[in-house]
Amino acid sequence: MVMLTPEAIRAVDSLDECPGVMTTRRHVIREHDGWEQIVYIYEPEQPCKGPRPTLVLVHGGGFCIGDPISQTPIARYLALHFGITTISPSYRLGAPETPTYPAPLEDIAFAWEWARNHAAEWNLDAGKMFVGGSSAGGTLSALSLTKGMLPNCRGLVEYWGPLDFICRWFDNGEKSGGELNLLGCNYPENPTLFHEASALAHVKPGLPPAVFIYGIQDTTVHKRQGLLGVAAWKSVSAHAEYYEFDNIGHGIIGDNTESMVQVMLRTGVFLQSLL
Repeated sequence: MVMLTPEAIRAVDSLDECPGVMTTRRHVIREHDGWEQIVYIYEPEQPCKGPRPTLVLVHGGGFCIGDPISQTPIARYLALHFGITTISPSYRLGAPETPTYPAPLEDIAFAWEWARNHAAEWNLDAGKMFVGGSSAGGTLSALSLTKGMLPNCRGLVEYWGPLDFICRWFDNGEKSGGELNLLGCNYPENPTLFHEASALAHVKPGLPPAVFIYGIQDTTVHKRQGLLGVAAWKSVSAHAEYYEFDNIGHGIIGDNTESMVQVMLRTGVFLQSLL
């Protein structure tokens, strides 16, 4: 595994420029009903002989807030130490009064196709593309994958996201969390929607390998969601890995640098194993 020095950790965790990584910020890939969809693109500066493997990495924020820039640390780390280009897209955000489902899935799928169609321009390997995300972004990346919206996806990296909204309803004391901004209702009001919007409801044979990473003390999204993900993947004979770490995910207390380093290392090693 690649070990990070304190200086390297500060470089990937800062919003300043990071030596060794080229960053394209807020690149507009389309306009839709007055809304601009943007991507951040993180590319290794080091020359390579061919196109680079690419991760489409989706930000979190309870389906109501968040920005692609939040994926900067992991994207920089993957560029510096594994030669992977990361594309982090925006997607339409909602509120209980203005839920967005299924629009965010359409946005992730559009960003995926944009990357495939512009592979030559950005030196991307369209045959080695992965998807991932954290929290709400983990949900959306997994759901878009299991619903078959990401053709030729080679793997999933899923961080602490709800994968089964019905299970989450009961884990959460029979009340909704951030999914209220996506679905606009509570489980008893529309059980069918909660099932349909759950990534694990669409698991089928032929899924690519996945890694599920969760926080041991996370009280917002129970680590059971990741364990359910592994079980679902294995039920269709797909490869799945599960890892849990202290002080990671939601509700971080104090300095969690070491935990974040472990997450970045595990992510890079998993993706490298699929190249």
